[in-house]
Amino acid sequence: MRVEIPPRLLAPPRYEPGATERANVATNLDVDIAAIERLMEIGNFRSKREAVDAAVREALEYRQQLRSLNLLGTIDLRPSIETDFSHGG
Repeated sequence: MRVEIPPRLLAPPRYEPGATERANVATNLDVDIAAIERLMEIGNFRSKREAVDAAVREALEYRQQLRSLNLLGTIDLRPSIETDFSHGG
């Protein structure tokens, strides 16, 4: 059995600082300021905004990895019988 893997699962997008557009809208969130300050300290972030942006990107990457784990054991990577190696596949 041959399974096609969607390209987005092979190379998940990287979230780079400044790579996305930012809305110029104030957002009020009830957050744990002590946790953000601790993150700033251990992550060497210069601002709360920088720390929160990094945390959001890391959370997105982590969740993508969790989704990818669901594929483990479901994809057969062995060549099929029909594969002709003499012509490159």
